[in-house]
Amino acid sequence: MISLTVTLLVCLIRQGGGLQFWELKSYDRMMRSRPIEKQDHRLLLVTASEADIQALRGWTVSDQILTQFLQKLAQYQPRTIGLNLYRDLPVEPGYQSLINQFKQQNNLFLICKKPDKNDSGMAAPPDAPPLQVGFNDVMRDSDQILRRQLLFISNPQGCQTTDSLAIKLAWHYLKQQGIQPQNLPQDKIKLSNLILKPMKSDIGFYPKLDRKVYQIMLNYRLSEPIAPEVTFTQILNGEVDPNLIKDKLVLVGVNSISAKDEGHRTPYSPDQEVRGLMIQAQMVSHILSAVLDNRPLLQVGSKWTDALWIGLWTLLGGVLAMFISDRTRIIITLATTAAVLYAVCWGLFLAAIWVPVVPALFGLVGAGVLGVAIAV
Repeated sequence: MISLTVTLLVCLIRQGGGLQFWELKSYDRMMRSRPIEKQDHRLLLVTASEADIQALRGWTVSDQILTQFLQKLAQYQPRTIGLNLYRDLPVEPGYQSLINQFKQQNNLFLICKKPDKNDSGMAAPPDAPPLQVGFNDVMRDSDQILRRQLLFISNPQGCQTTDSLAIKLAWHYLKQQGIQPQNLPQDKIKLSNLILKPMKSDIGFYPKLDRKVYQIMLNYRLSEPIAPEVTFTQILNGEVDPNLIKDKLVLVGVNSISAKDEGHRTPYSPDQEVRGLMIQAQMVSHILSAVLDNRPLLQVGSKWTDALWIGLWTLLGGVLAMFISDRTRIIITLATTAAVLYAVCWGLFLAAIWVPVVPALFGLVGAGVLGVAIAV
């Protein structure tokens, strides 16, 4: 009875969001503790560094210079290009040449951002091919840390696409290898051996999940940097190894703190913002690695499976209290069992399965302490 009461109490507090802060922090700690991975050499990052911005006298380069850059980049024969730069207005001279370049390069994808309560959004270039546009909106948690990946939205509003930039890039890259998405029932998507499915609305540590968007947990790749890098001016000047670019997925964007580019905090950088280009690289690599390398997607349970997990550990705490009445012994036993709980959760997390640590710990200790107190 004690275990059942404690389980219900913990689950009610959790459903009300009372444990979310601590759960997300434990999630971040486990994410940061994972082994370092190799770079994703399918990608190449072309960044505008601080030196580039000074040399170009600002990052908002003219359409003419951007056209020259894209033409130069195309000579190296990349497989897919993502331009993570807002170009909602012409920057003369050269606007018409830039639009022509967009239309000629069907492996080039642009960005837009839908409006929300905090800003008015950002449209794609007015004459850009609609099929070559993806949104770069993200889903932040209440602590402003980015843990989820937004794949599709149902209401693009000011943005002319329902697909994210990462999905557009991954789809195009995989298509060249004969891998195309197949729609399955219940909003599932099959890509080779991978089955994508959206997070359910009853996720335990996201009790108020938005049902209107297609999102998954973002299984970050811990490598610094995530992919090889060259600079914008190196491409313009032809100072790069062609093998770095040929048949690669190239992401172009800003990586300078002085540029007006939206920054994001992640489980790896809770106190320091990461540039949007790096986030897009993580998201594209996430999909490609899952399909081509069998790197697992992070799995999270529903509130019901989580309740069962919490209940099992709470029951264990109650059982321990039945057989150990001495306070010192029960404290030592509960501490040891808590360490075992964390080790089990850590092992499952390494296998890309997230189970609730904090609620199970509260249930274990709560049932154990309450059981001994009642017995005494």
